[in-house]
Amino acid sequence: MSRTKPALVPIAILLALLPSCGATRLAQQAEARYTPEQVPAVLELARAAIAEQTNLERTLDQVRSAHSTAGLSPDLKQEVQNVLEATTRAVIAHSQDADLLKAIMGVDVPRQLAVEAGLRSAQLLFLERERMGAYRLIKRMDSKFPQHHERSAAGELLGEIGFNLAEDEGSYGLFFEYRNLAGEVLEYLVMNYPSHLGGDQTLWTLGTLYEEQSKLDLAIEKHQDLLLWFPTSPLAPLAQARIPRLRLMIHKDPEYDRATLVQAYGELQGWLNEHRGHESESVVRGDLVDAIRRLAESDLVLAHFYATLGSAEGVQLHARRALAEAREGGDPDQVKEADELLQEWAERGGNGDGTGS
Repeated sequence: MSRTKPALVPIAILLALLPSCGATRLAQQAEARYTPEQVPAVLELARAAIAEQTNLERTLDQVRSAHSTAGLSPDLKQEVQNVLEATTRAVIAHSQDADLLKAIMGVDVPRQLAVEAGLRSAQLLFLERERMGAYRLIKRMDSKFPQHHERSAAGELLGEIGFNLAEDEGSYGLFFEYRNLAGEVLEYLVMNYPSHLGGDQTLWTLGTLYEEQSKLDLAIEKHQDLLLWFPTSPLAPLAQARIPRLRLMIHKDPEYDRATLVQAYGELQGWLNEHRGHESESVVRGDLVDAIRRLAESDLVLAHFYATLGSAEGVQLHARRALAEAREGGDPDQVKEADELLQEWAERGGNGDGTGS
């Protein structure tokens, strides 16, 4: 009569079988495929694999399976937990497989190790120039593990990704530029990592990118944020000077939005009072001349409008203002036009008390 084979697989057989198994992608939920009596042998194999730094992915899968085994004693369950953490750390430290590390972030390992695996995966993706993949993985990690312990390193990596894209003059597809992808990454960095190092450079870069994309209102917003949050940054005077220049770029027609011209003019004067001698002074002075000449043109347009209505008072008000602005802006044609309007309408308005140049 044949004997019934015992359920316990001898350790020698288990040791012979496990190394022959091929590597496998990690399942989200580990399958419990060992008996409690087999678990110590699994742990022994795992310790050997960690020491030799071999077959670590397969070993992690096996230890996770052991961790799911029902009926373990408290001491053995703690031992399995310790080996699971050690195996996971070994994989994170030695694996160059971004997909494997990303998979670890989504399985039943301790939160701290899942975060470290996710960060390491993102770092490898960045090195492989999978920059948007790295960015999206960090977003996923932030969503899955809010306020995780690797936020400092994750913020630093996001900055590297964003600035690398911003400096990339290459393209993908037929018409798309990598540089245009930088805005999404840097915006996420600003919104979710407000205290990250280099925040002033991030905002400056965003302002520059939006200006290139003709999103001038957004560019102004980023430079204003830079001034608000980083007032002592070396970039602050540059951002402060850029804001009125962008306003002038937005409003090119002197017939509309004089208030914006007045605002830009005031900002430029304020900049010169505050930063006299700065390397950007000549540029700012040029913008100031541009602003005052546009103000003069605006008043001349209004003066001619009132002339069509036959309003001497309206003509004189705006021509007089235009004359002062034209003189400040140094435009002889504007000075002449304003002066002629004043001379022409002086008698009609009953005011001949000297408005000429």
